[in-house]
Amino acid sequence: MTIPTDILQKLDKATNSEVYDAAYGDFVYTTVETRDTLEDFKNNSAAWAERGKFFKGKLDDFNYIGWDKAQPRKGHQRDPITIIDLGEIRIALRHDVRELI
Repeated sequence: MTIPTDILQKLDKATNSEVYDAAYGDFVYTTVETRDTLEDFKNNSAAWAERGKFFKGKLDDFNYIGWDKAQPRKGHQRDPITIIDLGEIRIALRHDVRELI
């Protein structure tokens, strides 16, 4: 999947280069691209081993959801997770976006 440049530039602006840095030309943190919707993530999180407090918000035109900690499967690391809706593609990162901006 390829995220269009104009979307990445908007994400850079919306997050003050804290998620995507247009000058560097890459994401600041490891991200995973997915076509799963925000609703898919909410529904699928019920099967996770552990999930903390749910949050949602908006970064300019981009809606996001997340949990302050998540453990998809027992034995996996517990981290915050944020999923940002970029239109046709969503990105997931193991950070609470609210703490980055």
